[in-house]
Amino acid sequence: MEWLMIVVNMPYFQGLTILADLPPSPGYTRGFSYCVKITNQEKYPDYWLFLQISSVNPHARPSPYILIQPGECVPVIGYRPIATISAIAKNKVQPKDLENSSEVWSLFSKSTILQNINLQNALIKGTPTIQPPSQLPVIYSKVEDNFQVKSLNLDGLQLSLVKQDRQLLPLTWLVFPVMGIAILGWIIIFRRRKK
Repeated sequence: MEWLMIVVNMPYFQGLTILADLPPSPGYTRGFSYCVKITNQEKYPDYWLFLQISSVNPHARPSPYILIQPGECVPVIGYRPIATISAIAKNKVQPKDLENSSEVWSLFSKSTILQNINLQNALIKGTPTIQPPSQLPVIYSKVEDNFQVKSLNLDGLQLSLVKQDRQLLPLTWLVFPVMGIAILGWIIIFRRRKK
């Protein structure tokens, strides 16, 4: 994401830094949805995987730890979001440690979250952290990043990006042929007028 930094050098505002977003480049948008999916979760049946969304803004409150269901693409939303995937052994988690998120975090109403603070501190943090693209060409409406677990043990969780799926806007497949026909029609009309 591009941003502009302004440093104010006035006696009353010493060291004050102001961040401002810049508009996306022409032909690009920031209006798209983004989600993360783990493709090989079934290879680790003894572990729960959780996703937490934070922000580059240090004052923004992070989301709770959201349970990643096998095959589910978890949306990553918020202001300049950063997603971290963590794991914990299933035998450490009791049913009372999990809660339906509709009561706690309305943005993930159909998700389950880890509510036990002690277990949150015992999570195995994954690397790398995941940042959605800051902008995309306007023809795309959704991005789905597919990650796989390379290794998972008590020392850490390693992830790797397998592929990125970009979904075109509905009817986008019509835009380019219609533009081509319009340009071809303009060329034919221009040549006829020239004669």
